[in-house]
Amino acid sequence: LIEVGAATVSTGGCVPNTGLALHRLGASVELCGRLGDDAFGSLVLDVLRREGLPQPMRLTPGAETSYTVVVNPPGQDRMFLHSPGANADFGSEHVLEASLKGTKVVHVGYPPLLRRLYRDNGEEVRRIFKRAHAAGAATSLDMTFPDAGAESGRVDWQAWLANVLPHCDLFVPSAPELGFMLGVEPPEEPVATHVVSRLAEEALQLGASVVVIKNGPAGLFVRARSDGIHPLFPSSWRKQEHFEPAFQVEVASTTGAGDATVAGFLFALLRGAELREAASIAAAVGACSVEKADALSGIPTW
Repeated sequence: LIEVGAATVSTGGCVPNTGLALHRLGASVELCGRLGDDAFGSLVLDVLRREGLPQPMRLTPGAETSYTVVVNPPGQDRMFLHSPGANADFGSEHVLEASLKGTKVVHVGYPPLLRRLYRDNGEEVRRIFKRAHAAGAATSLDMTFPDAGAESGRVDWQAWLANVLPHCDLFVPSAPELGFMLGVEPPEEPVATHVVSRLAEEALQLGASVVVIKNGPAGLFVRARSDGIHPLFPSSWRKQEHFEPAFQVEVASTTGAGDATVAGFLFALLRGAELREAASIAAAVGACSVEKADALSGIPTW
């Protein structure tokens, strides 16, 4: 028996973490995912309503809501025990045409946890991105580390990325995730600078337009192509690269820090920021996030 403190119950994952962080910063967002009509689904809706989101998500009758148990011992890396629930069946048809109308950025997160998104070399993600481009929106993609012992860990991720990244304007993985998928397998964060630079170059060669690699306490690295960049990105970004160090803060928990960092970067992009300013804003929002135990409560308004 090990005595611990009180449990913290909060939303998690790309949709509420990045979406609600953007909402707090002042962006107009719509969250798109699947919730079951169970106790967890009701808890998620309570959080969304409390945050003042104009259009909370709907419950799917008979489905189970995704949940994660995060074990976060002091001074050690986190462990995630995850059940995909209804999100395992999430596909391109769940992104409605009405949601795409007038949208500037479509951000997709965590394909390794979404069965339909990691199968068939990412065809469902490619469909979402092609529809987004047809509507005039830029596309953004975040990843998570696959379970090496599960089906997602046996996916040919390099082939997956080769199929999806030509339709991805902004690719925002962590260094260990991208290293695993490209067969580089770097050590735990932070990853050496020269390895991060190599990973970014490989992602650009696979088709991404702008790559942001999150590297834990070392900060983040941004590199952009010289051509083929979506009009949402300032032309001054072309062929730029930049290492942005992390802010030094009192860390309560790193859960959700990557999602908050992505939210900061997307918000800066929507404001028309220069590349270095966008990287700094991203690092700042990530720093605010880690000052609290959950992913969201440390993030202020813009």
